[in-house]
This record gives sequence, structure tokens and C-alpha cells, in this order.
Amino acid sequence: MPEIAKQAQSVGDLIGRAIRLYRQNFLIIVQVLLLPSAGATLGKIGLQWGLIHVKETSIFLPAVICMVVGSSLSLWFLWVLTLRQVGLVKLLESEDKSFAVAYTAVKKRGWAIFFIFLLTHLMVIVNVGLFIGELIILAFAANVASVNHAFLGILGLLGFIGGCAGALYATLFTFVAFASVALTEQKFGALLKETFTLLGRDFKRGSWFAIVLSIGLGALIPPLTLPLMGLTLVDAMKPRAAAEAWLGNGQYSLFTLVVAQSWESLINMVLWPIMFFAYGLLFQDLKVRQHASDLSAELERLEYKRA
Repeated sequence: MPEIAKQAQSVGDLIGRAIRLYRQNFLIIVQVLLLPSAGATLGKIGLQWGLIHVKETSIFLPAVICMVVGSSLSLWFLWVLTLRQVGLVKLLESEDKSFAVAYTAVKKRGWAIFFIFLLTHLMVIVNVGLFIGELIILAFAANVASVNHAFLGILGLLGFIGGCAGALYATLFTFVAFASVALTEQKFGALLKETFTLLGRDFKRGSWFAIVLSIGLGALIPPLTLPLMGLTLVDAMKPRAAAEAWLGNGQYSLFTLVVAQSWESLINMVLWPIMFFAYGLLFQDLKVRQHASDLSAELERLEYKRA
């Protein structure tokens, strides 16, 4: 893979570069993500089939088994997918490394990725909890006749904006921390400190980056999901008798379920690698802007040559 650009870049340049990296390395990405994506798809199919049929007493036990096995497969292969995509980010730092070498290095730091997941979920729980708590307080306050409802509405809007900002920060933290795992050898405490510092010093730029990237990837979703929408529409419009015979209890057919989950996995193989690449580039860009890491790397290279 090409190296990360050494100079600071604009938000648009970073996102455009991530998309170009995806196109240039498409075959590598498919080879890396295809098997775990297939495993995750199989797990999701089993989980969804079990959820659909768990109320049917005649197949209750098989449905429960499918749910347990499916959820276990999904979680395991989603974990493998995360490790492999962090491994792809590690390839950005040098074009000399093979994916096997990068993946081995990332797996050794899997515990760090796991704890980043835990911190992210803690952030999300606190963020959602604060917003729900505010809504409950506002609901009680709305019953007090002396309280201005317009004022309560403004408070509710501010709470919603705060919740969106919290979700945005959690996203930034997660992916920038993943990039730090891939592109540095720091201990976990130093890694967290640097992640919070990088985002704190340039939260405006990071937020703008996350918003633009979300809009760009969101624009890709409708055309990518159009074939799937057509399939489910055709399935839903079958005559009632044929639908009941084929689907059972008015649910979508197993064929449609398999195609839907497979297609979703293919879409994820487009969107998620671009996100990981983009945040890897953002991490490096923030390091260049705040720590002059490009100059440090160049000095190290010159010193190495003199030695």
C-alpha cells in the first residue's frame, strides 16, 4: 500500500485519499475480509432465522440453538473483521509490510482494541443515559403549570444536540484510538492520553471530518441497497397463499433472508474499510499538525542514514 502523506491535508483530501486507497487495494481488501464476512453473514442468518421462528412450538429448540450459535458466530467473526481492518490500517505506514505481518502485530495488541470497545460502549451508555434522564426530568417539569413549555422545548433541543455531540465524540475516539493501535507502539495508557489530547486540541476539525465522512458514505448507501430493496419488495408482493406457503407466518423467505444478509455484508466490505482508512489518515494528519511527526520521522531517517 502507498504510504500515508507526510504533509497535513484538508478534510476533503483525507477522505478522497481513503477512497483511492480502497480502489487501489480492492483485491487485497477482498482477500482479507471475504471469509470473516461470510462467517459473520452465516451467523446473522442463523440468529435472524431463530428470532423469526422462536415462537413456533414445533421448532422451538432448533430456533433457540440457531439463535445461540448464530449470535456466537456473529460476535466472533465481527471481532475478526475488526482486527483485520485495523491490520489494513497498519499497512498504511509502510508499503514493505505484508498483511500477514501487519495482522500478527495487531493481534498481539488485541486486548487494547477490546478495551477501546469497552470504553466506547461506556461512553455510549453514559451519553444515552444522560439524554434519557433529561427527557424524564423535562416530562415531569412539563406537568408543572408555572413552567414555560417553550423553555422546556429549548432545553430538550439542547439535550438532543449534546447527545449528537457525544455520539460524534465516541465515534471519533473509537476510530482514532484504533488507528493509534495500528500505527504506534504505545502502551495503552499513553495511547488513550494521546487520543484524548489529539481530539481535544482539534475537536472542531475532527467533528467536521466525521460529519463529512458520514455524509459521503451515507450517499453511497441508497444505490448500493437498491437491488436489495427491489428483492424484498418483490418478495412482499407475492400472493397471500403463495407467501404463506413459502414464507410461513408472513415472514420473508429464507432465500430473501440469505440474500439480504449477504448483500449487507458486501456493502459493509465497501463502507467499513473506507472508514478505517479515513480515520487512519486523520490520526496521522492530527499527529503532523500537533506534533510535527513528519519532521521527527525525517530526522530519524537522516540519523539512520548517517549511522
